[in-house]
Amino acid sequence: MTITASCEPAGSVSVSVHDTGCGIDHKDLPHLFDPFFTTRRSHGGTGLGLFVSRGIVEGHNGAIEAVSAPDKGTTFTVRLPAGEAASRRGSKKRRSR
Repeated sequence: MTITASCEPAGSVSVSVHDTGCGIDHKDLPHLFDPFFTTRRSHGGTGLGLFVSRGIVEGHNGAIEAVSAPDKGTTFTVRLPAGEAASRRGSKKRRSR
């Protein structure tokens, strides 16, 4: 597993987590963040983990994505606003309540 963090030019930060496992089947990728989608129901999976994670990240004006290739592994990347960009976005959100 490799974890990489970086500052991006648009005033955001990103954190990527990459594994070298078997990857995610291409037919499953479009559904990863759907509520109740799981390929591990028999192992106790509920299909809510990535759905909830996306909601938390988007609640902070960020984005999450997954890229995968069979037998090459999967990379999840979270991008969040940082510095002044985060302050401006957060203050706008608070005022709109």
